[in-house]
Amino acid sequence: MIYNDKMIITDDKYLIATPTSIFNYTLIRNLQLDNTLSATDSSMLSITSKNGQVITIGNLPNHIGFDTSGWIAMLCDEDKTNTSDPNITGDYLYESDCTINNTDKTLTFPITYDLTDWEVNDNLVLYNPFLNYQFVGDQTSDPLISVSGAPAWRVAASVGGPIWKHSNGTYYRLFSGYNSYSIGYATSSDMITWTMGNGDNPIVTPASSGLTNCTYLVACGNIIKLSLGNYCIPVGCARSDTTPTQRMAIMYFNEDASNISFSDYITFSGINTYGIGEGSVLKIGSYYHMLCRTTETLAVERKIIATKSLDLEGPYTTYQTVVDPSNYSNNNGVAWSNNVDAPMIGQFYNNIFGLFAGFSRWSPSGNKGNREYCLLDFDPDTEIWSINQVGPIIWNPLYFQDIFGNYNWAGDHMGAEPTMFVEKGDVYFVCSMRGGIYQTALMKLNITNYI
Repeated sequence: MIYNDKMIITDDKYLIATPTSIFNYTLIRNLQLDNTLSATDSSMLSITSKNGQVITIGNLPNHIGFDTSGWIAMLCDEDKTNTSDPNITGDYLYESDCTINNTDKTLTFPITYDLTDWEVNDNLVLYNPFLNYQFVGDQTSDPLISVSGAPAWRVAASVGGPIWKHSNGTYYRLFSGYNSYSIGYATSSDMITWTMGNGDNPIVTPASSGLTNCTYLVACGNIIKLSLGNYCIPVGCARSDTTPTQRMAIMYFNEDASNISFSDYITFSGINTYGIGEGSVLKIGSYYHMLCRTTETLAVERKIIATKSLDLEGPYTTYQTVVDPSNYSNNNGVAWSNNVDAPMIGQFYNNIFGLFAGFSRWSPSGNKGNREYCLLDFDPDTEIWSINQVGPIIWNPLYFQDIFGNYNWAGDHMGAEPTMFVEKGDVYFVCSMRGGIYQTALMKLNITNYI
C-alpha cells in the first residue's frame, strides 16, 4: 500500500490517504476545491436551476466526500446575509443541511426549509463541520474543562491543553488561565472527566517562572518527551521591557507536573525576536523545527514562519515565511486576512503536517468570515512548507451551533494554543474555541481511511 510514497502497516491496520492529506475536505468554496473565493480567480459554486426543494449546482466538483452526511449549504452573496461580520448568535440567514447527489449535481433540502430566497445565479459554499473530528465526551453545553464556577485566575478563559500519559496510566493536561496568564493542570482516567490539579491553583505564574520581566505565560505546542517521565513544551511569554512584547521559552517539567523550570527567552536570527509567539516544535532529523506566529513589525501584521535549530533552546534560524497574509487582498475574496496565528506541527506515523488558524473569507467582498484551521504540507526532502491547495480546511466551526442547537460555548472561532496527542493510533486534538470567551475543546480526529 502506498502512503506518501512509503509502505505503512501498524497494529495490523492500514493507513490509506492521498499524497497530500490524511484529512477529509470539510469546506468547498469553489469548483477548484482550493483557497480562493473570488469570481475572477476561481469558479464559485453557483445555482443553475431550482425545482421545489432541489437546486442544481452546474459546476459542483466531483468529490467523493459528498457521499457523507452532514453537509450544510450557505449562500455567501452580500445581499443574502444580514450583517457585515458574523457573531455567535448567527449571521447567515440562508443556511441549511442538505443531501448532495454528486452525479446529478443537486442539493436536496428538507421539506420544512424555505428556499424562496435561493435564486438562480446565487453563489454558495458547502461545509461539513464534523468530518475531521468528534468532540470527546459530551461537550454540547460546556467544554470538559469549563470556566463555569472557576476560580479567579482562570475564569476569563481556560485555554491550551498539552496532554501526556503518566506512568500510572493517568492522563495529564496543562492549560492556561487568562486572568493571571498562569499555567495549571488537570488529570483524568478516561479523557472525559477531568479533575483540577493543585487545588485548581496555578503550578507556575509569570512571577514564579524566573523569566526576566515576564508578564504572561501560555502553554502552547505539543509535548516533547525528553526522557522517561520528563517533558517540555514551548510556552508563549510576554516581556514587559521589550516592544513587541511577545517572546518564546521552553518549560521543563516531570510527569507529575512538578519540578518546573524554564529556559531563557529563545532568540531567533533573521527576524525580530521580540515579535515571536505561539510556537510549536517537532524534531525532524537532527533539527528542532518550530512553526511560529510573528508580529515583528506591527501587532496586526501577523505571519507564520518556519525556523529551526540544532538545540531545543535555540537560537533558531528562520528558513521560510510560510503564510504571509499581506500577499492577500480582502477585496478579491482570498481566504485569509492578516489575522493568522496558532501554528502547530503535527506528526502521524511518517506524515508530518502543519496547521494554522486563518480568518476565513466567505464572500467575494472579503468582509465576512470566521476563524478556521488550515492545513500545511511539509516536504522533508526540501524542508519546504506550503499551504495545502486541495481541501486545505481541516475544520471550521462556522455556526454549527445554529444548525445543531448546541456548542454555543464554542461559537464561530477556532482559537489558539493547538496541540496534538497520539495514543495507539488514536489522535486527539486540543485547541481554544470561543463563544463569548475562549475555552478549550478536546477532540478526537477522524483520520481518513484508517481502518
